[in-house]
Amino acid sequence: EELGSPNLPHVMSDRRAELAASAAFDMDLTADRRGVSEIYLGCKGIASFVLRCSGGEWGGPVDRALHSSEGAVIASPAWSLSRALTALDDAARRNAIDGLGPSRVPLEDEELLDALARDFDPVAHLEESNALAYRGPEDARSLLTALMYEPVLNLNGLSAGSITGKTIVPHAARAALDLRIPYGTDADSVVAGIERIVAETSPEVVIDGVQLCPPSRTTANSPVARAMVESQRDVGPQPQVWPSAPWWAPFYLFEQVLGLPFASGGVGHAARAHASDEYATIAGLRAHMRQSIAFLHRFARAAEAEG
Repeated sequence: EELGSPNLPHVMSDRRAELAASAAFDMDLTADRRGVSEIYLGCKGIASFVLRCSGGEWGGPVDRALHSSEGAVIASPAWSLSRALTALDDAARRNAIDGLGPSRVPLEDEELLDALARDFDPVAHLEESNALAYRGPEDARSLLTALMYEPVLNLNGLSAGSITGKTIVPHAARAALDLRIPYGTDADSVVAGIERIVAETSPEVVIDGVQLCPPSRTTANSPVARAMVESQRDVGPQPQVWPSAPWWAPFYLFEQVLGLPFASGGVGHAARAHASDEYATIAGLRAHMRQSIAFLHRFARAAEAEG
């Protein structure tokens, strides 16, 4: 997930025959504090990249920072980077990046979205996210639509100069970003659109390390998806079925390389993903083990019935 699995596509493509199967699945602890778990039938994709700007022939100090009094006559790489970031953020908010458009809920997802919205608690979600306010509409359906179907540009990190009181013109500035993209997006067009915006706004800013992680989706009617739903009912409340996860995993390899239906999910509570205090509960792990066994049995019985 973090590195885009750069070698995995080649491995799976080269070993298609060895990886032939009826279906694919991914088990995780997805239950919220109420014990309601989630099943995912796809995920958004990601375009990750780094923007950097250093002093050079275009201007700016070279190799070392400059006293800020020189800012009257010497350009700042930090301001160049800031202008590029502002232009990208503005374009993303207006759906003006090439290859992206307004969110669209596929017709086949409407029923699942309605069911999710009936049970989704925006206040609880905000609390579990450790935030105090949403950035846009706060009703359940709008939030779920944004999480599953809307692109979003994220600024992961930013570095330039000093914040300890030094008065300088920095000689270099860097920013790491990711763009979450919905299913059906032409990722190459999106990357070209990002490059165009940066070139028009701050041509001295360089784009490095672009990584594309394609989105994916599968059907809720496959035996593996039904087994995932039924096994979670065996050990807990009715699960929520998400047509698309807001996060990314390499499920596209199941869909596009191996041509397999898949499902992701599992009971048990875990939270604070990517934080230093990420956790899973002991009770959740025990429930997860029971559900995993139930899933394998249910899928095996479904496979026997079809065979």
